[in-house]
Amino acid sequence: MKALAITSIHPLSSRSWSILRFLMAALLGAAANAAPVAAQYEKASSYTTFDATPGEPVQLGYYAFVNNDCTPSRRPTVRIMESPSKGILTVRSGVLTMNAIMGCQGYSAPVQVTFYEARNGGADIDQVTYEVTNPNGDVAIYQIKIRILPSSQGASRER
Repeated sequence: MKALAITSIHPLSSRSWSILRFLMAALLGAAANAAPVAAQYEKASSYTTFDATPGEPVQLGYYAFVNNDCTPSRRPTVRIMESPSKGILTVRSGVLTMNAIMGCQGYSAPVQVTFYEARNGGADIDQVTYEVTNPNGDVAIYQIKIRILPSSQGASRER
């Protein structure tokens, strides 16, 4: 099973998406000849920081898996381990469609997408921890620190 778990994807223009798809296909295509990525996923941890402005959702990551034969796998499971105290974590289901990645030409896979939205208030720090379980049962833990900015500064990308 091939894993696709990418964090810090933010709204991009169609040209930026085209470039991103090309880079992902180039980078991950080389990994297709390596050992299955899912084996590397077992109990993996990821630590990152995002900036957020109250009232504006920030996409933390999206998670999808594809079988070795390029057919879509089941949707991964996202379980919240530590809820944020100063905002809301939302998990949404969707479908990820790509032109080519990891040796697969044009596919769609079920995806789980995580978003954080800070509540109204001044500058502060929040934290959330969640785990993503792939269809093989391998677990990746994501611990995310969120810097809440005053409303006038606006949110920025991952730090």
